[in-house]
Amino acid sequence: MQPDLTAFAEQARQMQQRTVTAQTELEQSVVTDGTVTVVASGLGRTLAVRVEPGPGRA
Repeated sequence: MQPDLTAFAEQARQMQQRTVTAQTELEQSVVTDGTVTVVASGLGRTLAVRVEPGPGRA
């Protein structure tokens, strides 16, 4: 059974909100002299975060 149009629209709205929230959180993070790698699913869910310090910070 496929969801009706209302359920589909609500799921799309929730996915958009998760994406906006993730983007906001990423913009608020500060990394200097290092590298941050974020792996996320297509649904806006963060799967992994790796932070590598820059030279001389290990």
